[in-house]
Amino acid sequence: MAAKSKVGLNKNSSYIPGPPKKSRQGDGMGTKYAASSRNKARKKYRGQGKGWMYHLNGNDEWNSIHSEDLWVYNKLFLSRVLGYTCGPVGTTVPKPDFYIVRPMVNLLGMGRFARQEWIENRTDEFHPSEFWSEIFEGEHLSVDFRNKKAELIVLGTRSQKEPYYKWNKWEKVNREVSFPDILNSLKGNYEWINCEFIGNKLIEVHFRQNPDFRYGNSVAIPVWDDEKIENMTFVKDSDYLRKGFYIK
Repeated sequence: MAAKSKVGLNKNSSYIPGPPKKSRQGDGMGTKYAASSRNKARKKYRGQGKGWMYHLNGNDEWNSIHSEDLWVYNKLFLSRVLGYTCGPVGTTVPKPDFYIVRPMVNLLGMGRFARQEWIENRTDEFHPSEFWSEIFEGEHLSVDFRNKKAELIVLGTRSQKEPYYKWNKWEKVNREVSFPDILNSLKGNYEWINCEFIGNKLIEVHFRQNPDFRYGNSVAIPVWDDEKIENMTFVKDSDYLRKGFYIK
């Protein structure tokens, strides 16, 4: 006996797709949560958990994000929602000027491949995974919010002549920084959220703490070569071209 088809043709012989198949993977509408004869009921996503602090691995960080919050990690989407002047590769800039060009998604951090570019009009020559945005000026702050309250605020400084990844110093500072309104509607439950600001403009969001201050330090000076700093402790913490930190 032939199996009963779940799809078919309408009167005009057009294909009618069947209902989407459910899966036990992911966190979306197609995810199965109910128990079966072989599997216990799966728990729904409820966020990072009380003891969670740092994601030092890209897989851990990525897998901790609720599927409906992934847009936050796309810097182009975040910039567009915030009303910044920006666009993907293939669009034109509003006027000839310097713009920052960088990857839309970068779990590796460190400002990899971020740079200033003079753009006359079109952006076709850049990599398709990049986007362009207006350049902001002012203090560069990294803020760890715990349950929407600022717990750690650090100020980053670097020479304007150096590439974006090459910071000179990060240091704890006292500032009044409010939790961004745009993040109040997140679907996931994140105890810790790290935000980066330039001149009070939100530019990046991470659902983790700042890992550079996990040593209980108040200052972190990146080491790029073999420089020595007296009265500070060296910590080997290799990342991209950085060898570690001097901390205190």
